[in-house]
Amino acid sequence: MGILKKNYLLLVIQIIVTLLCTSCIHSKNLRKFNLYNELINIDSSILKIDGIYSAVESKKTNEFRNYDQIRCFALYENGIYLDLLADDILINKRQAIDSLIWHFEKFKKLYSNTVRHWGAYNIVDDTLSIQRFTEPYGVFFTTSYVYEYRMKILNDSTLVQFEKADDGHTVNRVVYELFKTDEKPDSTNLFITNKRIKARLDRLYKKRHSND
Repeated sequence: MGILKKNYLLLVIQIIVTLLCTSCIHSKNLRKFNLYNELINIDSSILKIDGIYSAVESKKTNEFRNYDQIRCFALYENGIYLDLLADDILINKRQAIDSLIWHFEKFKKLYSNTVRHWGAYNIVDDTLSIQRFTEPYGVFFTTSYVYEYRMKILNDSTLVQFEKADDGHTVNRVVYELFKTDEKPDSTNLFITNKRIKARLDRLYKKRHSND
């Protein structure tokens, strides 16, 4: 196959993937995405967001893991949440976080054209509420859905998430701490750039507050 044909095929695949990612948001899921635009302002004395929140999971918790693993996410002043996923700590926390940010920046065009890993957050009293879109792995045609969870704010740079089993008892306590960085990944995503999605979310926001 010639170079031009290969490039054309790659372009077609990219267009198909983008269309699938942008079309998999059903209106019922958007209705459940009710933290959108709810954050009025962020008080840095309650919670700082000038960096990446990270939690370290020891390799001792998984016999097949050779390294400690770090989970990361970012919060933005406009109420946007970004799940930066997880990575092994090969050297130290800074290297692992820098690696996750580098990966995001390298593929940011792909990230900005999908709702996966993006979400919104709000703060009420000492609770951080997060909603993000996710989808199961291993399924080509799939529907994104809203996953919601809460974290307790211990101080202005520490969060605790209590992971619970189906019967309601706590099975894990995950502590996230702020790791300050000079820059964070760009928060541009489909909630901002896709006119159809943004218009739908804005209408739902106005409907929620019609009696305010």
